Amino acid sequence: MKNKYILLTILMASILTACTPNAQKESSNAELRPSVVSSNSVSEEPSSEKKKDEVAADFGGAKGITKNESGEEDDLDSEEKTNSLGIKIDENALKKMREYLVEFGKFDEDFASTLSDDELKKVYEEAVKLSEDTGYWDIKDFVFQSLANSNEGKSQKFPLDYIDEVSNWKKSKKDEITDKFSDERAEFISKGAPKEQVDELTDLQIEDAMHSAYKKNPELLYDGYITEGLNILRKNKVLNYEDQAEESEDASEESSNKYADLRKDLVNLYGFSQEAVDKISDSDIDEAFSIANKNLQSSGFGDIGLMLKELGKMYPGSSSMYPGE
Repeated sequence: MKNKYILLTILMASILTACTPNAQKESSNAELRPSVVSSNSVSEEPSSEKKKDEVAADFGGAKGITKNESGEEDDLDSEEKTNSLGIKIDENALKKMREYLVEFGKFDEDFASTLSDDELKKVYEEAVKLSEDTGYWDIKDFVFQSLANSNEGKSQKFPLDYIDEVSNWKKSKKDEITDKFSDERAEFISKGAPKEQVDELTDLQIEDAMHSAYKKNPELLYDGYITEGLNILRKNKVLNYEDQAEESEDASEESSNKYADLRKDLVNLYGFSQEAVDKISDSDIDEAFSIANKNLQSSGFGDIGLMLKELGKMYPGSSSMYPGE
Protein backbone atom coordinates (compact mmCIF):
# COMPACT_ATOMS: atom_id res chain seq x y z
CA MET A 1 0.00 0.00 0.00
CA LYS A 2 2.97 2.33 0.55
CA ASN A 3 3.44 2.70 -3.20
CA LYS A 4 -0.09 4.07 -3.44
CA TYR A 5 0.60 6.86 -0.99
CA ILE A 6 4.04 7.57 -2.42
CA LEU A 7 2.60 8.03 -5.91
CA LEU A 8 -0.26 10.09 -4.52
CA THR A 9 2.28 12.32 -2.77
CA ILE A 10 4.28 12.69 -5.97
CA LEU A 11 1.16 13.60 -7.91
CA MET A 12 0.16 16.18 -5.31
CA ALA A 13 3.64 17.67 -5.15
CA SER A 14 3.96 17.92 -8.91
CA ILE A 15 0.72 19.86 -9.15
CA LEU A 16 1.24 22.14 -6.18
CA THR A 17 4.80 23.09 -7.15
CA ALA A 18 4.56 23.09 -10.93
CA CYS A 19 1.28 24.85 -11.55
CA THR A 20 -1.57 26.79 -10.01
CA PRO A 21 -5.29 25.88 -10.09
CA ASN A 22 -5.85 28.44 -12.85
CA ALA A 23 -3.06 26.99 -14.93
CA GLN A 24 -3.92 23.36 -14.32
CA LYS A 25 -4.77 21.60 -17.55
CA GLU A 26 -8.26 20.17 -17.61
CA SER A 27 -8.19 16.54 -18.73
CA SER A 28 -11.90 16.10 -19.25
CA ASN A 29 -11.34 14.11 -22.42
CA ALA A 30 -8.58 11.88 -21.02
CA GLU A 31 -9.22 8.19 -21.52
CA LEU A 32 -8.59 5.80 -18.65
CA ARG A 33 -6.73 3.01 -20.40
CA PRO A 34 -4.55 0.57 -18.44
CA SER A 35 -2.09 -1.57 -20.28
CA VAL A 36 -3.90 -4.46 -21.92
CA VAL A 37 -2.14 -7.39 -23.54
CA SER A 38 -2.31 -7.19 -27.31
CA SER A 39 -1.33 -10.81 -27.73
CA ASN A 40 -4.45 -11.85 -25.81
CA SER A 41 -6.86 -9.42 -27.40
CA VAL A 42 -9.54 -10.22 -29.94
CA SER A 43 -8.83 -8.43 -33.17
CA GLU A 44 -12.38 -7.33 -33.79
CA GLU A 45 -14.15 -4.80 -31.55
CA PRO A 46 -17.57 -5.81 -30.17
CA SER A 47 -20.42 -4.17 -32.02
CA SER A 48 -21.77 -1.05 -30.32
CA GLU A 49 -25.00 -1.45 -32.29
CA LYS A 50 -26.13 -4.53 -30.42
CA LYS A 51 -29.65 -4.12 -29.16
CA LYS A 52 -30.04 -4.10 -25.42
CA ASP A 53 -32.65 -6.87 -25.50
CA GLU A 54 -30.47 -9.18 -27.60
CA VAL A 55 -28.80 -12.08 -25.83
CA ALA A 56 -26.85 -15.05 -27.19
CA ALA A 57 -28.57 -18.41 -27.00
CA ASP A 58 -25.63 -20.13 -25.33
CA PHE A 59 -25.40 -17.87 -22.28
CA GLY A 60 -24.93 -19.61 -18.95
CA GLY A 61 -27.26 -19.15 -15.99
CA ALA A 62 -30.85 -19.83 -15.10
CA LYS A 63 -33.13 -21.89 -17.33
CA GLY A 64 -36.17 -20.01 -16.09
CA ILE A 65 -39.73 -21.14 -16.84
CA THR A 66 -40.69 -23.52 -19.65
CA LYS A 67 -43.83 -25.42 -20.57
CA ASN A 68 -44.11 -29.17 -20.23
CA GLU A 69 -45.92 -31.49 -22.63
CA SER A 70 -49.30 -30.80 -21.01
CA GLY A 71 -48.87 -27.08 -21.54
CA GLU A 72 -48.32 -26.32 -17.85
CA GLU A 73 -45.45 -24.10 -16.79
CA ASP A 74 -42.50 -25.70 -15.04
CA ASP A 75 -40.47 -23.48 -12.73
CA LEU A 76 -36.93 -24.72 -13.19
CA ASP A 77 -35.31 -22.41 -10.66
CA SER A 78 -34.99 -25.32 -8.25
CA GLU A 79 -32.90 -27.14 -10.86
CA GLU A 80 -30.92 -24.07 -11.81
CA LYS A 81 -27.62 -24.91 -13.44
CA THR A 82 -24.50 -22.94 -12.81
CA ASN A 83 -21.90 -22.06 -15.42
CA SER A 84 -18.23 -23.03 -15.39
CA LEU A 85 -17.51 -20.19 -12.94
CA GLY A 86 -20.06 -21.52 -10.47
CA ILE A 87 -22.14 -18.33 -10.63
CA LYS A 88 -25.83 -18.97 -10.00
CA ILE A 89 -28.26 -16.36 -11.28
CA ASP A 90 -31.39 -16.75 -9.18
CA GLU A 91 -33.85 -14.33 -7.61
CA ASN A 92 -31.46 -13.44 -4.79
CA ALA A 93 -28.58 -12.85 -7.21
CA LEU A 94 -30.73 -10.46 -9.25
CA LYS A 95 -31.72 -8.61 -6.08
CA LYS A 96 -28.08 -8.18 -5.08
CA MET A 97 -27.05 -7.07 -8.57
CA ARG A 98 -29.80 -4.44 -8.49
CA GLU A 99 -28.23 -3.12 -5.27
CA TYR A 100 -24.77 -3.18 -6.87
CA LEU A 101 -26.04 -1.01 -9.74
CA VAL A 102 -26.52 1.85 -7.30
CA GLU A 103 -23.71 1.16 -4.82
CA PHE A 104 -20.87 0.30 -7.20
CA GLY A 105 -22.11 1.23 -10.66
CA LYS A 106 -23.38 4.64 -9.54
CA PHE A 107 -26.62 4.16 -11.45
CA ASP A 108 -29.70 6.25 -10.83
CA GLU A 109 -31.86 4.62 -8.15
CA ASP A 110 -35.04 5.00 -10.18
CA PHE A 111 -33.41 3.27 -13.14
CA ALA A 112 -32.15 0.41 -10.97
CA SER A 113 -35.53 -0.12 -9.34
CA THR A 114 -37.55 -0.04 -12.57
CA LEU A 115 -35.20 -2.23 -14.64
CA SER A 116 -37.10 -5.45 -15.35
CA ASP A 117 -35.89 -8.77 -13.98
CA ASP A 118 -35.87 -10.21 -17.50
CA GLU A 119 -33.58 -7.52 -18.87
CA LEU A 120 -31.28 -7.58 -15.85
CA LYS A 121 -31.06 -11.36 -16.06
CA LYS A 122 -30.14 -11.25 -19.76
CA VAL A 123 -27.40 -8.71 -19.14
CA TYR A 124 -26.18 -10.67 -16.11
CA GLU A 125 -25.98 -13.90 -18.13
CA GLU A 126 -24.11 -12.13 -20.89
CA ALA A 127 -21.66 -10.73 -18.34
CA VAL A 128 -20.98 -14.19 -16.90
CA LYS A 129 -20.35 -15.57 -20.39
CA LEU A 130 -18.00 -12.67 -21.14
CA SER A 131 -16.13 -13.29 -17.89
CA GLU A 132 -15.70 -16.94 -18.87
CA ASP A 133 -14.45 -16.04 -22.35
CA THR A 134 -12.07 -13.23 -21.36
CA GLY A 135 -10.77 -14.22 -17.95
CA TYR A 136 -11.67 -10.85 -16.44
CA TRP A 137 -13.14 -11.64 -13.05
CA ASP A 138 -15.39 -8.73 -12.01
CA ILE A 139 -18.70 -9.76 -13.54
CA LYS A 140 -20.56 -6.77 -12.15
CA ASP A 141 -18.30 -4.45 -14.20
CA PHE A 142 -19.54 -6.13 -17.38
CA VAL A 143 -23.14 -5.70 -16.19
CA PHE A 144 -22.56 -2.00 -15.48
CA GLN A 145 -20.81 -1.44 -18.81
CA SER A 146 -23.58 -3.07 -20.83
CA LEU A 147 -26.38 -1.18 -19.10
CA ALA A 148 -24.50 2.12 -19.28
CA ASN A 149 -23.90 1.68 -23.01
CA SER A 150 -27.56 0.96 -23.71
CA ASN A 151 -28.93 3.53 -21.23
CA GLU A 152 -26.86 6.66 -21.71
CA GLY A 153 -26.61 9.00 -18.75
CA LYS A 154 -28.02 6.57 -16.18
CA SER A 155 -24.64 5.96 -14.51
CA GLN A 156 -22.30 8.57 -13.10
CA LYS A 157 -19.31 6.22 -13.47
CA PHE A 158 -19.80 3.89 -16.44
CA PRO A 159 -19.04 3.21 -19.26
CA LEU A 160 -15.26 2.93 -18.80
CA ASP A 161 -12.69 2.51 -21.57
CA TYR A 162 -10.89 -0.05 -19.40
CA ILE A 163 -13.88 -2.40 -19.43
CA ASP A 164 -14.16 -2.09 -23.21
CA GLU A 165 -10.56 -3.23 -23.46
CA VAL A 166 -10.78 -6.21 -21.10
CA SER A 167 -13.89 -7.27 -23.02
CA ASN A 168 -11.48 -8.14 -25.84
CA TRP A 169 -9.27 -10.39 -23.74
CA LYS A 170 -9.10 -14.12 -24.46
CA LYS A 171 -9.29 -16.81 -21.81
CA SER A 172 -5.80 -17.75 -20.64
CA LYS A 173 -4.15 -20.97 -21.78
CA LYS A 174 -2.35 -23.45 -19.57
CA ASP A 175 1.35 -22.67 -18.91
CA GLU A 176 1.13 -19.38 -20.83
CA ILE A 177 2.91 -16.32 -19.42
CA THR A 178 2.21 -13.04 -21.23
CA ASP A 179 1.66 -9.40 -20.32
CA LYS A 180 -2.12 -9.93 -20.03
CA PHE A 181 -2.03 -9.45 -16.26
CA SER A 182 0.94 -7.08 -16.15
CA ASP A 183 -0.97 -4.58 -14.02
CA GLU A 184 -2.06 -7.28 -11.58
CA ARG A 185 1.47 -8.66 -11.34
CA ALA A 186 2.74 -5.18 -10.51
CA GLU A 187 0.06 -4.84 -7.83
CA PHE A 188 1.03 -8.19 -6.29
CA ILE A 189 4.64 -7.03 -6.08
CA SER A 190 3.60 -3.70 -4.56
CA LYS A 191 1.81 -5.66 -1.83
CA GLY A 192 4.95 -7.58 -0.90
CA ALA A 193 5.04 -10.60 -3.22
CA PRO A 194 8.57 -11.43 -4.49
CA LYS A 195 9.03 -10.31 -8.08
CA GLU A 196 10.80 -13.52 -9.11
CA GLN A 197 7.84 -15.61 -7.93
CA VAL A 198 5.26 -13.29 -9.50
CA ASP A 199 7.12 -13.40 -12.82
CA GLU A 200 6.80 -17.21 -12.81
CA LEU A 201 3.03 -17.21 -12.29
CA THR A 202 1.13 -18.36 -15.36
CA ASP A 203 -1.70 -16.25 -16.67
CA LEU A 204 -4.12 -19.07 -15.86
CA GLN A 205 -2.98 -19.21 -12.23
CA ILE A 206 -3.70 -15.50 -11.83
CA GLU A 207 -6.97 -15.79 -13.73
CA ASP A 208 -8.23 -18.67 -11.58
CA ALA A 209 -7.25 -16.88 -8.37
CA MET A 210 -9.07 -13.71 -9.39
CA HIS A 211 -12.19 -15.65 -10.40
CA SER A 212 -12.11 -17.37 -7.01
CA ALA A 213 -11.75 -14.00 -5.31
CA TYR A 214 -14.88 -12.72 -7.06
CA LYS A 215 -16.89 -15.82 -6.24
CA LYS A 216 -15.83 -15.51 -2.59
CA ASN A 217 -16.85 -11.85 -2.40
CA PRO A 218 -18.57 -10.11 -5.35
CA GLU A 219 -18.73 -6.83 -3.42
CA LEU A 220 -15.07 -5.83 -3.70
CA LEU A 221 -13.43 -3.25 -5.94
CA TYR A 222 -10.20 -3.64 -7.91
CA ASP A 223 -7.76 -3.24 -5.03
CA GLY A 224 -9.81 -5.60 -2.87
CA TYR A 225 -9.67 -8.31 -5.55
CA ILE A 226 -5.91 -7.85 -5.87
CA THR A 227 -5.54 -8.44 -2.13
CA GLU A 228 -7.92 -11.43 -2.08
CA GLY A 229 -6.39 -12.95 -5.22
CA LEU A 230 -2.95 -12.67 -3.66
CA ASN A 231 -4.23 -14.33 -0.49
CA ILE A 232 -5.63 -17.22 -2.54
CA LEU A 233 -2.35 -17.72 -4.39
CA ARG A 234 -0.53 -17.84 -1.06
CA LYS A 235 -3.09 -20.14 0.55
CA ASN A 236 -2.71 -22.57 -2.37
CA LYS A 237 1.09 -22.40 -2.00
CA VAL A 238 1.48 -21.00 -5.50
CA LEU A 239 3.31 -18.09 -3.88
CA ASN A 240 5.50 -18.76 -0.85
CA TYR A 241 6.98 -15.90 1.15
CA GLU A 242 6.93 -14.37 4.61
CA ASP A 243 5.01 -11.19 5.32
CA GLN A 244 7.07 -8.08 5.76
CA ALA A 245 6.87 -6.22 9.04
CA GLU A 246 3.65 -4.26 9.31
CA GLU A 247 3.70 -0.52 8.89
CA SER A 248 4.92 1.37 11.90
CA GLU A 249 2.54 3.66 13.77
CA ASP A 250 4.31 6.66 12.24
CA ALA A 251 3.81 5.30 8.71
CA SER A 252 0.16 4.53 9.42
CA GLU A 253 -0.39 8.03 10.79
CA GLU A 254 1.35 9.48 7.73
CA SER A 255 -1.05 7.58 5.45
CA SER A 256 -4.05 8.94 7.36
CA ASN A 257 -2.67 12.44 7.08
CA LYS A 258 -2.45 12.08 3.29
CA TYR A 259 -6.20 11.52 3.10
CA ALA A 260 -6.84 14.49 5.40
CA ASP A 261 -4.49 16.75 3.41
CA LEU A 262 -6.13 15.74 0.13
CA ARG A 263 -9.58 16.54 1.50
CA LYS A 264 -8.41 20.02 2.46
CA ASP A 265 -6.99 20.55 -1.02
CA LEU A 266 -10.23 19.37 -2.62
CA VAL A 267 -11.98 22.30 -0.96
CA ASN A 268 -9.22 24.93 -1.08
CA LEU A 269 -7.75 24.24 -4.51
CA TYR A 270 -10.11 22.17 -6.63
CA GLY A 271 -13.54 23.66 -6.12
CA PHE A 272 -15.17 20.86 -4.11
CA SER A 273 -17.79 21.81 -1.54
CA GLN A 274 -17.10 20.90 2.07
CA GLU A 275 -20.43 19.09 2.26
CA ALA A 276 -19.44 16.82 -0.64
CA VAL A 277 -15.93 16.22 0.72
CA ASP A 278 -17.40 15.08 4.03
CA LYS A 279 -19.16 12.29 2.12
CA ILE A 280 -16.08 11.12 0.22
CA SER A 281 -14.71 7.99 1.87
CA ASP A 282 -11.14 6.73 1.88
CA SER A 283 -12.27 3.87 -0.36
CA ASP A 284 -13.69 6.40 -2.85
CA ILE A 285 -10.29 8.08 -2.97
CA ASP A 286 -8.58 4.70 -3.39
CA GLU A 287 -10.90 3.76 -6.25
CA ALA A 288 -10.37 7.09 -8.02
CA PHE A 289 -6.63 6.72 -7.51
CA SER A 290 -6.67 3.16 -8.91
CA ILE A 291 -8.32 4.29 -12.15
CA ALA A 292 -5.98 7.26 -12.48
CA ASN A 293 -2.97 5.06 -11.76
CA LYS A 294 -3.98 2.65 -14.54
CA ASN A 295 -4.02 5.55 -16.96
CA LEU A 296 -0.57 6.64 -15.80
CA GLN A 297 0.80 3.12 -16.27
CA SER A 298 -0.68 2.92 -19.74
CA SER A 299 0.09 6.35 -21.17
CA GLY A 300 3.12 7.39 -19.12
CA PHE A 301 1.72 10.84 -18.49
CA GLY A 302 -0.99 12.51 -16.47
CA ASP A 303 -1.51 14.39 -13.24
CA ILE A 304 -3.74 14.54 -10.20
CA GLY A 305 -6.50 15.89 -12.41
CA LEU A 306 -7.17 12.31 -13.54
CA MET A 307 -8.04 11.30 -9.98
CA LEU A 308 -10.03 14.48 -9.32
CA LYS A 309 -12.02 13.85 -12.47
CA GLU A 310 -13.04 10.42 -11.13
CA LEU A 311 -14.05 11.88 -7.77
CA GLY A 312 -16.13 14.43 -9.64
CA LYS A 313 -17.87 11.64 -11.54
CA MET A 314 -18.61 9.83 -8.27
CA TYR A 315 -20.12 12.99 -6.78
CA PRO A 316 -21.45 15.01 -9.72
CA GLY A 317 -21.94 18.71 -9.08
CA SER A 318 -19.71 18.68 -6.01
CA SER A 319 -16.88 20.61 -7.70
CA SER A 320 -16.90 23.68 -9.90
CA MET A 321 -13.70 22.49 -11.60
CA TYR A 322 -14.62 18.81 -11.93
CA PRO A 323 -18.42 18.76 -12.27
CA GLY A 324 -18.53 15.09 -13.24
CA GLU A 325 -20.78 15.67 -16.23
